[in-house]
Amino acid sequence: MLKRANNFDGFSYFISDPKDLHHVDPHAAILLEPVHRAFFENYPHSLKDLIQRAAELKQIPNPPKWLASL
Repeated sequence: MLKRANNFDGFSYFISDPKDLHHVDPHAAILLEPVHRAFFENYPHSLKDLIQRAAELKQIPNPPKWLASL
């Protein structure tokens, strides 16, 4: 896991291994919802499911809302 300062007076994390989620600073970890943790812990299977669900859509009715739901 790489941790670096960002332009928002905080840190950005690059997590290459789902096990690293348990090493994220507690102040940052509270921002991860259970659904986000599940996505990363089951990656790349989660990404495959996401792509399949998106492929079934004929049109994305509200792209910003759809992206926010991910």
